[in-house]
Amino acid sequence: MIDVNSNKFWYTFSIIGVIILGITVAIIQTWTDRQYEIVDTETMINSKISKCRPDHGASYVELTNKRKILIPQCTNYSYSKSGLCDIIKSGDSIYKKENNDTIIILKNHQKFIFTVGKALNVPNWK
Repeated sequence: MIDVNSNKFWYTFSIIGVIILGITVAIIQTWTDRQYEIVDTETMINSKISKCRPDHGASYVELTNKRKILIPQCTNYSYSKSGLCDIIKSGDSIYKKENNDTIIILKNHQKFIFTVGKALNVPNWK
């Protein structure tokens, strides 16, 4: 019979619970990520941002037209906040022409330019 008062039972029960929780979170995260279209040179964007979630430099973006896109890590060292994920917020406009790798963000009458998956104006660190 199982002794629920023993430490061994609670350690085993806790470890199994953590493993089940981890697997569940991984499955939900994978399912959520598959809903987003990865932005590349062929992608065309002309909308406003309704939601934005940064993730390791990339940006999960929901647009006002209900489209969900994943923008790979983009940086432009000309700006004080160099990462695209650090600049974009809800209400900003985002534009990208088809067969082009340039992303334009319009925010408070300012224009921010990024290139899909690349770094612009990289400083010389020497």
